Amino acid sequence: MISEYGNQLLAELGVSGGTFVIGLIVLYFIVKWAVKNGVKEALSDVNMKEQFEQLTKAVKGNENPSSDEE
Repeated sequence: MISEYGNQLLAELGVSGGTFVIGLIVLYFIVKWAVKNGVKEALSDVNMKEQFEQLTKAVKGNENPSSDEE
């Protein structure tokens, strides 16, 4: 029953089963690529923030050495 409905749906869309499977595979790799790039960008943002904080601490440390004693 489900396969009959699926076949009807694909027939209405004008797509064969093989083309549908290839489309799903392509969609999988596109989503995988997008997630990979998003994670890389997020990690680079975190690394940039950490580097900025380290530089800020270093600059503050050089300008006012007595602030570390507090």
